[in-house]
Amino acid sequence: MRFFFSFLALAALAAHGEVLFEDDFDSYPDGYDLDDAPAWEYVDGDGIAVYSGSATTDAGNEVFIAAVGAVQGEDYTVGCEFTGVTEADGGKVLLCLRASVHYRVLELYYVDVHPSTGGYCLDLVYELDGNPEVLSGTCISADEDDWHHVAFSAVGSGPVEFEVYFDGDLVILHTETAHVAPAGFPGFGLVGGDAEPRVDGFVQTDGGATVVEASFGRIKALF
Repeated sequence: MRFFFSFLALAALAAHGEVLFEDDFDSYPDGYDLDDAPAWEYVDGDGIAVYSGSATTDAGNEVFIAAVGAVQGEDYTVGCEFTGVTEADGGKVLLCLRASVHYRVLELYYVDVHPSTGGYCLDLVYELDGNPEVLSGTCISADEDDWHHVAFSAVGSGPVEFEVYFDGDLVILHTETAHVAPAGFPGFGLVGGDAEPRVDGFVQTDGGATVVEASFGRIKALF
């Protein structure tokens, strides 16, 4: 059955788009600092290490890293898998789209995924020079002990059409007109809280959220 769904997903990928950048973190040894990889660069903080094929950070740490090896631009989708944050520990995972650093100002859009009673809340956030503004949000039921997939798509620059997917379901649809949507690199962030959140299967694809993610020869999720 898994082979059947993988075949369908690969066929859809060929029809809708292609992978522009991907990293499943399997090629790094345990303890490897992700900033030492040519494709990644810290934007805020430091301390993301790879263990057992996933990226993580220590409890209490807050860090954001950009995929400088990815395509810089506007219309694309990013996705990743995550685990390791529960309601009791206060950790977060941030999936970023269009991070732009210019004239010493950091401007970016990201999805803030944080635990809530019986699942997670997702906020679509615009941040300029350290000042976040929530544009849209939702809360969903999910098992916090499992791995989950979040994907984030943007099309246009003014207005910009955002779509956010959780485990393949469209959970946020937002048209942004108030802020100019910067072009830039994707990336992700981790807020440790009392946890050690983990990210895996980071991928950037062209097109919008109808693209199917294929990562290192195996299908991760549909979005």
